Amino acid sequence: MNYPFFRELDRRNDMLAGLASRFSIDLTLTAGGTTERMHGELVSGSYFRVLGVGAALGRILTEEDDGAENTHPVCVISFDLWQKEFGGAPDVLNKAILLNARPFQIVGVTERGFHGAALQGRFDLQVPMSMTQFFEGKNATRLAGAGFR
Repeated sequence: MNYPFFRELDRRNDMLAGLASRFSIDLTLTAGGTTERMHGELVSGSYFRVLGVGAALGRILTEEDDGAENTHPVCVISFDLWQKEFGGAPDVLNKAILLNARPFQIVGVTERGFHGAALQGRFDLQVPMSMTQFFEGKNATRLAGAGFR
C-alpha cells in the first residue's frame, strides 16, 4: 500500500492497538571523519510506539517528525552504533551526521539490542518516512510496508 493510504488507515483505525510502517534503505553514514555503508529504515511516526521501543538516550521518532515531505532531517541511531561510532558519549544528541552527504540531527539512541523491526537484517538507523524523497528519489506516496499490531 502507499503511504498516504497507510496514514489514512492509521487515522481511522479503531480496532487495532496501532499500525506502523517501515521501508529498508541503504545509506552512507559519515561521522567523526569516517564513512561507512549501512542499512537503515524509513519509518512512520508510529513505528517505535507500536513496537514498544523506547530510547536509551534522547527520544524516539514520533508522528511530529513524520510530517511534511522532506522537512525533518532527523534520525535515531541504535545503541550499538552509538557505542561504536561515538564511544557512548552523551553529547551525541543534536549532533549532525551526514547521511548520503546531507546533514541529519541525531535526536535519540534506541534501547540496547534493538536493530529494527525486520526479522532479517540489521538496521542501526531510522529516519522519518517523510524523508523518502531524499533517499529514494520519489515521494512517500509510492511506498510503504505496513505492520499491524
